[in-house]
Amino acid sequence: MEDVIVKIISLQEEINQDIDELVDLKTEMVQVIKAVENTEFQTILEKRYLCFMSWEQIAVDLGYNVRHLYRLHEEALEKVVVP
Repeated sequence: MEDVIVKIISLQEEINQDIDELVDLKTEMVQVIKAVENTEFQTILEKRYLCFMSWEQIAVDLGYNVRHLYRLHEEALEKVVVP
């Protein structure tokens, strides 16, 4: 029984470390997106990479067709500066 408890505690610690890493990664993603000067590009990147919206959902939200959205996304990625 003691081994099981030790294993559970170990797994909980591992999960907490993973959560911390994910929070740090999300914070970094927000900073990278906010560093893009064009607010339209920021919106597209946020909806896609932080809100996990589909291309179709983003296109409807912004009033674009998907093909145009792909072009804007490509331009947005060119403006991203990775630290």
